[in-house]
Amino acid sequence: MSFQQGISLIELLISLFISSLLLVLINQQYINTSQQYAQFQSIINQKNDLQMLIQLLRDSSRRSGFSPCGNIEGLVTRDLKAIHIDDEKKELRLSRMSELFSRLLEDKGRTILLEKNTRIRAGDTLIIADCFHAETHRIKQSQANSVGQVLELEQPLIYQYQDPVYAGLWIEESFSIEKNPQQTFSMFYRFNKKEELSDFIIGMKTELVRKKALRFLRIILKLKNETTVELFTRVRAL
Repeated sequence: MSFQQGISLIELLISLFISSLLLVLINQQYINTSQQYAQFQSIINQKNDLQMLIQLLRDSSRRSGFSPCGNIEGLVTRDLKAIHIDDEKKELRLSRMSELFSRLLEDKGRTILLEKNTRIRAGDTLIIADCFHAETHRIKQSQANSVGQVLELEQPLIYQYQDPVYAGLWIEESFSIEKNPQQTFSMFYRFNKKEELSDFIIGMKTELVRKKALRFLRIILKLKNETTVELFTRVRAL
């Protein structure tokens, strides 16, 4: 007579226990790996956001003060500033003429004639400049004709201009540190409308540095991980 040896109850229970333990370990490893991946992805995203923001800051800083003849702050104006620093509000404002400017063909005080520029519309703020003066005006009405574009300004021009005279949109950008809806500090950017850029940046200090005929904008960004990033960007000379 032959006997077949089976698995005892104790052996079965031990096998089930070991299988359950292995499943727990595998699940824990998966969770840890997922968390590490999420943290890694978050760090990558933060670094990418930071690099894009740094590029935006550098680009806006370099372009600040632009007019066809030179830096706006080197012209006679009614207190137009290319770079405005407010450390109390942790705000940096950068202004310039749009690079898509037009020649001013005729000046009749409150009404001016430009080469056609489809980007300039009623309600926009315009800057007019030659190589000596500059001023800004809000456009009341815009109408195209066979020659170019007739603009009616809300106020007449202040200065007498000498050819060549240029006109373009007045561009104002601002970077600031403010509290977001979650009541934590974050960097905001305003161009036409304000938007939150990054809550990874919680502080900013800015200063204008002059070295002989050159000017530089030093920006120190304080990050959430308690480190800092310093930018040193050359801006337009006066």
